[in-house]
Amino acid sequence: MSRDDWSSVPARDAGAVADAPSGQEARRASATAASVPGWGRVQGRPAPQYGEYAPAGWVNPVLAEQERAERATGTTPSPAPSSASRPAAPARDGGGRPATTRRLGASPGDLFLTLMLLGLGLWSVVGYFRTGQLASTVRRAIEQQYTELSDPSVLSTAANVNLVGALAILVLTVTWTVARLRAGKRSAWVPVLGGVVATVFSTVVFMVALSHDPAFAAWWAQRTG
Repeated sequence: MSRDDWSSVPARDAGAVADAPSGQEARRASATAASVPGWGRVQGRPAPQYGEYAPAGWVNPVLAEQERAERATGTTPSPAPSSASRPAAPARDGGGRPATTRRLGASPGDLFLTLMLLGLGLWSVVGYFRTGQLASTVRRAIEQQYTELSDPSVLSTAANVNLVGALAILVLTVTWTVARLRAGKRSAWVPVLGGVVATVFSTVVFMVALSHDPAFAAWWAQRTG
């Protein structure tokens, strides 16, 4: 191969390269140009097209002309979307995956136990709707274990009051439980607390009703006096 044959393969030795034939690009840069930052274009490739390797501070003449035209017509160019106007990216967990919806309750076991206790509470309140049967059951228990009642109708009134109170306690218990479940907190103890409050309330209601019965009041005074 003679010196006049020009190849597109860059020369490996340092130094200047003879001028290439017309229509081809010289491939040897000077030592000064090689030390300039950003001088990384591969030798032997076609020369850069318009806008490629633009120097710092270069302005696109098309955009500049468009801005001048908008100012001349009195229109305001639309600003670039800011980070505040961009739609929020979906929340992701620690592994970079999209975060799933928060589960109900602190754990599956807590959720199951909570729902089971709420079901038991609801079943108990449904039984309170049979106020006549409840009053008869309490009457039989009192007369078998303690004494005869002179006015059993007070038990029917107590059963109605007990139903209203049990419904109110159930609604409050369910509301509080659902709020804790949505927050991912332990909730099984809330129905337990609601059941304890309902039991105490029912006991107090029937004891107050029995205290107004003359026969039971006399028996109680004799028993405690």
